[in-house]
Amino acid sequence: MVYISNELIHNRKTLPIYMKNIHFVLMPIVNPDGYTYSYENDRLWRKNRVETSNNNCIGIDLNRNWNYDWYREKSGKNYCSACYQGPTPNSELEIKAIIRFILNNLTKIKGFITLHSYGQAIVFPWAYTKDHMIKEDYDKLQNIATSMSSKIFKKTSNIYTVGPASTVLYRASGTSIDWMKGIANIRYVFALELRDTGANGFILPTSEIIPTGQEAFCAVSVLAKIVESDNQSKGTFCRSIHSLFSIMLIIFYFN
Repeated sequence: MVYISNELIHNRKTLPIYMKNIHFVLMPIVNPDGYTYSYENDRLWRKNRVETSNNNCIGIDLNRNWNYDWYREKSGKNYCSACYQGPTPNSELEIKAIIRFILNNLTKIKGFITLHSYGQAIVFPWAYTKDHMIKEDYDKLQNIATSMSSKIFKKTSNIYTVGPASTVLYRASGTSIDWMKGIANIRYVFALELRDTGANGFILPTSEIIPTGQEAFCAVSVLAKIVESDNQSKGTFCRSIHSLFSIMLIIFYFN
């Protein structure tokens, strides 16, 4: 996310016009207390740090708490599980805040990308079922994901697998991508599972920070071009700062 921010701000003059015509909304840390705990105590901590009904178990998995097919596949019912989904859907303050922002700006948000690690995959809904979306949506997202993967390969020679989250990864309920597509009805929704494929897992060496950022930026730039192209073809694209279309970029903690 820092790499993407640097490119959008400090290297703006060198960006293609379609990147300058998109309003990017970045949420670098969705789980601040969980991040702090991972930094200071447990490097691989996943959940937030709220208290639960079990005094011995802390935290709720923010990527299992969304109110879309909540409490089924890969959503831990055990308070101590790393995937514990919480007492009710959308129960967590972090999720409530994101939902409030999304709904207040929904008419302008055309794309959503959430950054995870690891696995080198570009996935899209659905996560909760292996059933596909309607053919038009499925084909569009599959084609965009393939374009993202191709651009990444040209940049770093790294291979990213593409497809629905439930097929490429596993079935999971209460995820952000399913809510963004199923409830918010955002047209383009993706999750990037960044480097690597397991050699280092969640603990990448510092030498891979820059190339990982480059790969994420490749995916973002592909989607930006699609969003601008869509709205120019409809004759609705306006360069006024008040009418720019948005792409949401957020980070959830781990996979």
